[in-house]
Parts: sequence; C-alpha cells; structure tokens
Amino acid sequence: MKAFSVLMFSMAVGACAAPALTVQAAEAKPSSAPEYEAAARPVRPGEWPEGHALITGTVSYGAQTPPPIGAELDLSLEDVSRADAPADVISVASVVSTTSPPSRFDVTYDPSVLIANHRYVLRARIVVDGVVLFVSDKAYPVLGAANTTHVDIVMRRATPEENTAPDPSTQLENTYWKLVSLGDEKVVAREGVREAHFVMQSEGLRVHGFAGCNGMIGSYTLKGTRLTFSHMGGTLMACSEGMELEQKFHLMFPRVATWKLEGELLELLDGAGTVLATFEPRHMN
Repeated sequence: MKAFSVLMFSMAVGACAAPALTVQAAEAKPSSAPEYEAAARPVRPGEWPEGHALITGTVSYGAQTPPPIGAELDLSLEDVSRADAPADVISVASVVSTTSPPSRFDVTYDPSVLIANHRYVLRARIVVDGVVLFVSDKAYPVLGAANTTHVDIVMRRATPEENTAPDPSTQLENTYWKLVSLGDEKVVAREGVREAHFVMQSEGLRVHGFAGCNGMIGSYTLKGTRLTFSHMGGTLMACSEGMELEQKFHLMFPRVATWKLEGELLELLDGAGTVLATFEPRHMN
C-alpha cells in the first residue's frame, strides 16, 4: 500500500449564526450566549499551517433524533482510488459537539500529498462512550477533478456490524515495536547488542523499551490516531556505541502527534504529517 502522510485536521466552528463544533482538546471557555462565542467563527487564512487548504461542510441528521451534546464526531479524509485495496487514510480528527445540529466544520489539508487523477472522499461517524451511533450515509467525494471543497453530510444510524470493527489501537498497544528507521535513516541492530524498541502497555498507559544504550520508560496518551508521549526517561549508563542513536530516539518522542499502520509497519508522525520513525512488530502473548 502506498504510504500517505497523516495530517492533523484543524477544526474550526461556524459563524455565530450557525451551531458549532469545538475541538475536543481545546480549553472550554465560559462565556455568555451564544455558547463559546469567542470560538464561533470560521477559520481564517493564516490560522492553518502554511500551504494548507480548506474543506468546509455541515453535519445533519434529517428526521432522526440527533445525538446528545458531547457526542464525538470523527472525520476521515481518504484516497479510494484503488478498488482492489483498502482506502488510504490521509487525515483523521475527532471533535466534540457543543450545540444542536446542523453543525458546521472546517477541515485543513495539505495539497502537496494529493496525487493527480486519484479519488478522495470524506467520511464521518458519531461516537458516544465508545459506541458508534451514526455514520455518514455515503462516502462524500471531495477535491479531485471537480475540486469539491464543501460537503453537506447526512448521517444515518449505525448498524450492529458497524460497531464490531476492530479498534486499530489494539494493534498499537501491548506490542513490541522494533525500531527500523529514524526519519530517512535505516536502523540496523548491532550483533550481540539489544535492538532499539518500545512497548506501550495499555494497563497504566506506560511506555518501556530500549533506546540503544539504556533502558527507557515513560507514559503516553492515545485517542484515535492522536498519540503523545510524556515523561520519557531512562537509565544513565554511558556506552562506547549506541549513544548517538539513543539521543535521536529520545528526541523523536516529544515530536510525535499521530500514528498510522502501513501493513504491519508502524509509523509515528509529527503534526505536519512527517514520518519521524518506523517500527516493525513482535506480538506479545
């Protein structure tokens, strides 16, 4: 499967006249009506990463009872050009509703990752307490030859089958991930020396591994494809070899913003979608 950069969506809420969505990670600011008035405006040029462009849209539910305020909206921008292969996910994001629908959203994307003549779609789903309640009634074509940059998404009730899809994070956690590259630099373990690796333990959200000379420990936060590491540290033994790799390995973790799987390979990426490191798995019992 062709690797694509995973980009972090930048969400903004609609104008004051329209109900809004607010980024989940954003700090909730008390205000007078309308709710979150300070944030209730479209994204403006210069407020998204340089070189990025914008897809706008709304989410509505027709005659169906909408989900409660606080439900999570997950959006996915995908390349569906190859009929014989799963879609390549270019970008994902999660936001939390703060008012009643229809709700407006803005999505930024990097045009430089698009490929001429490829087909791109936007999909959505609504999740409450880990249960998928609604999904978009179809895959909505965007970009491409028609250069469609606005979609009005209609949601439908999710079927039981749409709630049984495996959570990809189950492949990420509790797996021994062997380091195979840092950026464009391949990493080859030296004979007789432990290989650099890390494991994310779901119980306690702890990280442990080996960085090239010393063991390392830390913690992580995982939500969908968003991933951050914190309090990374380790032992302080000096080694004649492996120290340069260890330093680069440690400097990589604070930059991680997202993750993706390419086949069985794990890629850790920064907020701009640049691949920081690649790993291969050794599944743990």
